[in-house]
Amino acid sequence: MKILKEAIAGSVESSDVMITLKPASSNSINITSSVMKQFGKQINDLIESLIKKYDVDGVEVTINDQGALDYVIEARFLAALGRANEDFKIKWEDN
Repeated sequence: MKILKEAIAGSVESSDVMITLKPASSNSINITSSVMKQFGKQINDLIESLIKKYDVDGVEVTINDQGALDYVIEARFLAALGRANEDFKIKWEDN
């Protein structure tokens, strides 16, 4: 799946995450987190798994995390993905 335009989902409120997706020549993940030392690797691994699961190619992911749980991070990623490529439809039965 291609990222067609920049898209943002989420907020920088406590326990939330703001995720920005931008078109890029290769995949990259940039994380800023209030819990980076404890959960930075887990956040990175989650985003990598979502990129793979949804076959996203050529995306720059910027994450500004304020202690969000995994399901919040995934929901924000999917919302941004839907905004970045309007042809993207979530297959709820697969989740």
